[in-house]
Amino acid sequence: MRELKIATIGGWGHLGRVLGELDRDAPDLRVVAMARSPAGDDPRAYQRQHACARDARVFDDHRNMLDEVRPHVVVISTRLDLIAPLAMEAASRACHLICE
Repeated sequence: MRELKIATIGGWGHLGRVLGELDRDAPDLRVVAMARSPAGDDPRAYQRQHACARDARVFDDHRNMLDEVRPHVVVISTRLDLIAPLAMEAASRACHLICE
């Protein structure tokens, strides 16, 4: 079976809820990459708190992460004014989106 590559952008809002649900309901799934948002919110605190994200590679630039990792699903969790532009960037690379 092919690996589902999950990535995150940002570290604000309800990211902990999304990762908590992965930990609880899909323990075989892993977050492979996490990136700061353009606002600078850092996902590392969530990485330490959630088993599904502990081994994720952390990027300072979300564009580099999207291009290098080529995730299948991207969780966007940042300031409300940044969600739409980040979603458009990820969608233009054929990623499925969870935006909150």
